[in-house]
Amino acid sequence: MSNSVADFFKKGNIETHKSGKNSFNSSNLVKGMILAAAFIGAGLNNDAQASNNYHRFGEPYTAEVVIAPGDTLQYQIVSTGFQKDSLLEDMVQNSVKTKTGAAVLKGVAKNGTTLQMGDAGANSVGFYNATNNRIVLNKNFSKDKLQSCLIHEGKHSIQGHNLGENDDAFYTFASTTIKNRAMEADAMMTQTMFSYELMQKGDSTAWKCLEKGYPWMTTAYTNNVDTCGTDTNKVMKNTMLAWYSEKGYVKSYDFTVANFYANLISKGSNNLIMEMACKEHNPDSVITKVCNMNGVPYAGTDGSLLQTKETFYIEQDMYKNTEALTQAMYNRVGRVDYSAWNMYVVNKNGVTLDVNYAKWMGLSRSQIKAYEKIKPQDTKADAKSNVKKDKKEASKTITLTQAINLLNNSRG
Repeated sequence: MSNSVADFFKKGNIETHKSGKNSFNSSNLVKGMILAAAFIGAGLNNDAQASNNYHRFGEPYTAEVVIAPGDTLQYQIVSTGFQKDSLLEDMVQNSVKTKTGAAVLKGVAKNGTTLQMGDAGANSVGFYNATNNRIVLNKNFSKDKLQSCLIHEGKHSIQGHNLGENDDAFYTFASTTIKNRAMEADAMMTQTMFSYELMQKGDSTAWKCLEKGYPWMTTAYTNNVDTCGTDTNKVMKNTMLAWYSEKGYVKSYDFTVANFYANLISKGSNNLIMEMACKEHNPDSVITKVCNMNGVPYAGTDGSLLQTKETFYIEQDMYKNTEALTQAMYNRVGRVDYSAWNMYVVNKNGVTLDVNYAKWMGLSRSQIKAYEKIKPQDTKADAKSNVKKDKKEASKTITLTQAINLLNNSRG
């Protein structure tokens, strides 16, 4: 059993939710606990039995591409047939025409990550598998979708090697969520920047594909190019942060993390579960090593950026899923993971509030009703007017013990 979210999810990419706005079906996670995400790794394709005239099927070979005079990149492809190998080589050739593509593929080659055209599952354009250090692109998708996916998954390879080996099972839900969100936000930013650069070179196919599926990312990038000019780090940082604005898309990744933990709790040994959720990722280290381009942390080194109400929220139905996880963990070994209490509340209108769940449980009913009425179009003054905070309760701090008691009481 894998103890890594990366292996469990295989970082399936951009076709999972085409628009990023598909409503998330948040059924009770107790039901979801019997589900383990079924991802098909790189397998033999239809011409598996046919021999490749140039390379042995299923074995890696070295390819190379000239980036600039005197700068030749060598990389590894796992052969799956002449036509598919040629398509992959062509995409690498196309990628290194851009500054971002060349930087990412140099990192991929340095890490010894192999590339392969294969079967990545019905809805996944591709994934990076940390276990065998391989990027698999779905042979059933068109080149215009695969082109930028190569760079997206290449960035996941770089992130994984920058962070080093770690076992997600030993980290709390909230901590793993911080890390996984940052990894996806950075990969999407890199994919967007690459597609823009490729468009500037005269090839707009990848950009148009991304623009159709992820308009909030392409819009954020072009707006920041216009406003930030030559401040590339600021463009990258702001575009990365734009990823968090599409809550439905973010939730799909959060659910996968929750399902990963549910799989461990339902199937893992008691010894494994006793060691679960004992650690916290260092947010400073995450933002420095993940949000990084060419060795430079473009979003700074202060991990508090990943813990603001804009980046560290969780919707209420998803939060209830974390409670179900905690209850299941407690039922098995008497341990709990209440780390999601520190995450900011999202009300029924999709507005992230200025309270976390620990404080939320200490609010009066009238306060909660007022918070729930806040709408996205409300101004700051309107929001303050709607809330009508009780000064005594608002100034009250809630301890972890008090929060646990409140939660237990709410369960009857």
